[in-house]
Amino acid sequence: MVHGFNFDTEKVISNETDVCVFVNITTDNLNSEPIHHFVIKNSLEVEFNFYDNSQKMSDAMQDIS
Repeated sequence: MVHGFNFDTEKVISNETDVCVFVNITTDNLNSEPIHHFVIKNSLEVEFNFYDNSQKMSDAMQDIS
């Protein structure tokens, strides 16, 4: 169980085909600022990419296991 989990949308940027969502994720042992990237074609999501600081995420997961 994760206590104090927060997922906040900081900013959304888009054009005709791409949407980037900048978020801030915090828990008791993590503060990360990942980016969610969506590609839209014909009004459908056709691609999703998640960019984060993988080392921060890995370290946080080690702490809770």
